Amino acid sequence: MKFKPLSVLLAIMTCSICVFVLNLLPSTGLTQTEVPSYGYIDKTGKSVIKPQFKLAYKFSEGLARVKIGDKWGYVNKTGKQVIRPQFATDADDVYGKPGSFFNGLAAVKVGNKWGYINKQGQLAIKPKFSTAENFSEGLAVVTFGNKLGYINQ
Repeated sequence: MKFKPLSVLLAIMTCSICVFVLNLLPSTGLTQTEVPSYGYIDKTGKSVIKPQFKLAYKFSEGLARVKIGDKWGYVNKTGKQVIRPQFATDADDVYGKPGSFFNGLAAVKVGNKWGYINKQGQLAIKPKFSTAENFSEGLAVVTFGNKLGYINQ
């Protein structure tokens, strides 16, 4: 099994349970773990958000996307739900989970279309796209029907 640098930084053995620390974020100091559900630990291995999520991803712009039950939402670095779990996931779609925040917006799927929410969970760009990527430098790649292009914020 190959790992990119910083993919797996640390394995801690506690009571015969192996905890893998994935996706270190040096700027935030928080990482993601699985024991057997997902939570977050800091650089020293101290738990900062107890394992409680079905899936969890790294923090971006102060928020992390987490799966609770069959819905996705966002938590802050204390574990508080900032955006309640409300976004569905499509198991057959590689891009079926919400995006991370970039330039203040995150791509989310509402029904069968993609749009963008702001950090308060409000729709900033109406869901009308077939696919939607993260913003970078004010632009994001989207598909609208069979057309591929960029949108701005």
